[in-house]
Amino acid sequence: MSVADLTTNPSSRAALHARSLADPDGFWLEQAQRLEWITAPTEAGDWSFAETISTCAGSTMACSMSR
Repeated sequence: MSVADLTTNPSSRAALHARSLADPDGFWLEQAQRLEWITAPTEAGDWSFAETISTCAGSTMACSMSR
């Protein structure tokens, strides 16, 4: 699904939103594939709200790169 689809097609936005609610971990790991990682995440997040919320634990993002 392209960004253009999301901005111009309400049904695409609704489908994406429904997917995020149905499978949050799968959804966010799928979205994370759009970024460049040194070490990619294997867990999207800890949504337990026990003490803290963590996202992409154990991953390292490549924020600054020279090509």
